[in-house]
Amino acid sequence: MAGVGLDEKPEKPVRLIRLGVGVEEYCLHAGTALAELLRRSGVDTTNRVVYVDGVVAEASLPLHEGAVVTVVPAAGNAGPDEPWRATIPSFRDEALFQQYAEILRARRRDLGPDEDEDEGS
Repeated sequence: MAGVGLDEKPEKPVRLIRLGVGVEEYCLHAGTALAELLRRSGVDTTNRVVYVDGVVAEASLPLHEGAVVTVVPAAGNAGPDEPWRATIPSFRDEALFQQYAEILRARRRDLGPDEDEDEGS
């Protein structure tokens, strides 16, 4: 029944997130492989890591409806023009890490009562 389109699989939306581009939505046939999305979008995966729903993925992975595909630079390949890396805390000594953790705990304690009041309203 190709003439009436009954042999086609329905298209499913997936989201592709890339640095410098943002979020793009693609409608693909159900079961389309990740490789097809990357080809269609023109993504170069050289020195990049590709995640599907937060998990490193192989090109042959079939995409499901609502999948979120993220392409980021591979570790060690980030250049100075990629400021997003600066937002991820990196600690080289235990004392600094403990200080940061205590600041976060104190912040949570300070926010606790305000959140409880908002929930009761």
